[in-house]
Amino acid sequence: MASITMRTMQILLFTTLFLLNSYCLSVLAAKKTNEIAFLQNIEEGSQAYEAAKKKEQEQADLASRRLNVKDLDKDSLEFIDKIRKIQTYSADFVQNEGTDKNNSRQISGRVKLARPGKFLWTITSPEKERQSYIANGIKSWHYDVGLEQVVVDNFNAKKLAHSPFYILLDDLYNINNNYTVKKIAENTFGLQPKNKTTGDNYITDLKIVFSNTNPNLNTKSVVIKNLSFTAAEQKKILIDLSNSVVNSPMGPNTFNFVPPKGVDIITSDEIM
Repeated sequence: MASITMRTMQILLFTTLFLLNSYCLSVLAAKKTNEIAFLQNIEEGSQAYEAAKKKEQEQADLASRRLNVKDLDKDSLEFIDKIRKIQTYSADFVQNEGTDKNNSRQISGRVKLARPGKFLWTITSPEKERQSYIANGIKSWHYDVGLEQVVVDNFNAKKLAHSPFYILLDDLYNINNNYTVKKIAENTFGLQPKNKTTGDNYITDLKIVFSNTNPNLNTKSVVIKNLSFTAAEQKKILIDLSNSVVNSPMGPNTFNFVPPKGVDIITSDEIM
């Protein structure tokens, strides 16, 4: 009987130890799970806090950049009121440029643009100068048909600042911040850079003439008749527009470019 009792006690002891060990392990596992969940909550909470903080900052930045009508003079207000009505724009262009009548050059083609930051400038004539500049807000391409070459770069608004059309795409705050606007005549506005960098690197004496009549009969849009400006080396440039289409939907691939087969593809860092 004594041996049976001893054996029974041993079994009970081992069973108790096993159950106790299992309980401890389950407690530790539950504790570990709780710790992981706690840490995950902290991480998620931190990410949510950072996201909320970022959104709040973005909203604050946007609010600080909003144009206040009280800060605009009459001419700037009238000009920006016209520009803000343009969401998409396409037209045929004829560009004349030169330092004088004896040293002039003419090109023609098609221009398309859309807010924000989408741009297409295609030269179709003369044949030897056929090329396209395309930007989709993320990447930009310069395709030279004659050279059979495409230069690909990350989108950079500063590289398009030499184009007067980019002013139509620019943030309205930047127009007011970077240019002094003066109404020259009915539907005619002159823009002068406020800072030396903009003037030296790109264009000065920009003049934009809006059409008196809108062929689209849409009072919520405007048509541009021509643009003129002075570029580097005092080169005078006049761009006449025709067949303008304002605020018409454009396909998703209008501002994407797929290089033709056989052309050389060069990234911008390869030519630096």
